[in-house]
Amino acid sequence: MNIENRVVQKVFLRSGQRFLLLTRTDYGSRPGETDLPGGRVDQNETLDMALRRELKEEVNIKTAVDLQPFYAHSELRNDEGTPFNYVLLLYYGEVEGENFELSHEHSSGEWMSLDEIIDQLQHPLHREAAEKLKTLLA
Repeated sequence: MNIENRVVQKVFLRSGQRFLLLTRTDYGSRPGETDLPGGRVDQNETLDMALRRELKEEVNIKTAVDLQPFYAHSELRNDEGTPFNYVLLLYYGEVEGENFELSHEHSSGEWMSLDEIIDQLQHPLHREAAEKLKTLLA
């Protein structure tokens, strides 16, 4: 049996010493939770194409961002009886300035320190990645 890969990419966007943390709306999965910019890789997209599309769609950041991968997680999951391989990839990238525009998927966004983000992140894998990023940046 072939098992589908569902790849999700998220980005810790940094401007100066602050990082962007979003809050999800009631739209889609995990309503009201804290979030990072990014999302699923669609069929016929490269990882880079998908990540840049998501940055444009979710926070309207179109400028070239040097994105560095630093965290990967994979686990088998089940969606109503259909098994799939969930793959989470996290990146770190610097942007110039703190201007962004929210999409309908997020109700708010705020630039804050990495320690504040670690305190507020609700998704355990995102929090684990933030701790790793903190160590890498030390």
